Amino acid sequence: MLLFSLSLILIGILAILSIGNKLAQLSSLLRSDYEYSATMRDSTLQDDYYQFEAGISYSISSESQSSINAEILMQTGDSLYTTSVNWNAGRLSKYGIAISDGLARRYRLKQGDFLYSKHIVDGAMHEYIIEQILPEVSNTRSFARNNFSEGLIIMGYDEQYAENIIHTSRVYTKTSIDQLSSSASDVPTNIVYRTDEIFAAVWALAPFMLSYLVLSMVVSYVVVYFSNKEIQHNMRRLIILGFNKKDLNNSYYSSIYSACLPAIAAAFLLSVIVAFFLGFSSMEGVYFLIVAVVEATTVFIALNGYRKRLWR
Repeated sequence: MLLFSLSLILIGILAILSIGNKLAQLSSLLRSDYEYSATMRDSTLQDDYYQFEAGISYSISSESQSSINAEILMQTGDSLYTTSVNWNAGRLSKYGIAISDGLARRYRLKQGDFLYSKHIVDGAMHEYIIEQILPEVSNTRSFARNNFSEGLIIMGYDEQYAENIIHTSRVYTKTSIDQLSSSASDVPTNIVYRTDEIFAAVWALAPFMLSYLVLSMVVSYVVVYFSNKEIQHNMRRLIILGFNKKDLNNSYYSSIYSACLPAIAAAFLLSVIVAFFLGFSSMEGVYFLIVAVVEATTVFIALNGYRKRLWR
């Protein structure tokens, strides 16, 4: 039972480390309601953010030599932010920021704590207060190459950055492309539809998820095999002695289920706890629940197969 539980926990931790960010990204996309995102030169005044060419970074302390691995966006001066984008932040102050839930858990941050960033324009180290914790998201561009960020930081509008640093505006909208072009007097580029991002996220996840599912099934089957092997001699002896079939079956099920099902439950709970501390998303919970059901089903099917063999 202990070895079985440890094996399943190890598989769960491997899954968290390898696909946790992708599951968070998929969860964020499914909870959003915009049709596509696009790059514009200027703000469209709704659900858009400035992206800067210069590298803006944040750290836990003013003396820290390492920065938080996050994608950085800035709110525009006059835009309205709606629920169309799952990770949208409410209006932030100039030295206020919002961070994704995964980053908050990973660095043990909460609302009211401070992060530090060296201002690219004035060169001074500034203190930024965390005003909001956003839903978990790993990055805002699923198709972006070489993007290994662990979360998102949104800055409040800072006119010094907006006026002195080259930037573009990333908009998330349901407005048709023609209407957006005419209203903004600009042609949107880098258009990415949310449905395409969802399919891309699922396609990227599928091989990993199937691999971990199959591995969990194999481990579950092997445990039933060895559990059955330990008791099959005594079971056959009791069958020959004429013990009641119903009583023997109940005892057989009880012996193996008591070794397998608690291990599956323990692995599920511990995997969820680990995921929670590393940055939990609803899709991770759904995935671990599916894995637990598949493991229990594998045990049930294998157990019934071996039980039938004993009575032959």
